[in-house]
Amino acid sequence: DYGRSLYMLPIRQRRLQLLENPWVAEASVTRVWPNRVRVHITERVPVAWIQIPGEDQSGRPALIDGEGNILQLQQPGDFKLPVLAGVTPRQAEDDRKLRVHRFVKLLRDVGPLAEKISEVDAADPSNLKVMQDESGRVVTLLLGDRQFKRRLEKFRLSYPEIQKRAPDSSIFDLRIEGSILSVPQGPGQAE
Repeated sequence: DYGRSLYMLPIRQRRLQLLENPWVAEASVTRVWPNRVRVHITERVPVAWIQIPGEDQSGRPALIDGEGNILQLQQPGDFKLPVLAGVTPRQAEDDRKLRVHRFVKLLRDVGPLAEKISEVDAADPSNLKVMQDESGRVVTLLLGDRQFKRRLEKFRLSYPEIQKRAPDSSIFDLRIEGSILSVPQGPGQAE
């Protein structure tokens, strides 16, 4: 558009071209008389890493924003975000959005406690599974779909005693109010 009359600038078309970029959430293009154009862009903000399945059973990393939009990496970046499992490009947009919204709700609810979370499995949005470091060991916590902070705080306070009673356990169900159940990894019952 350089060298063209400002009057001839196709404002709507330029805005639509900007919105074609998957990293652009919103864009506006405005004429500023007599000789300027103002462009305002709002970028999408990634909230997690996901794995995009490949044709050869391998996966490639991508980012996802809070609305479930998958963002391919254009260039290397330094994103310190957890991995979100259970979300794929093949899912219906509403299903993917529901899983991402639950994940974002979890992160907001737990606040600073999220620093230890390395992965969240949202395959079942009514039962988020969190993988995190606890005393140098990776544990899986079944959190359900609410009261995330309270459940995580209770687990962290109880973990030294849990470690004494069930030293080999690494999966815990926190969904029953007032209880922390050790989930066996093989056949058998919860402890």
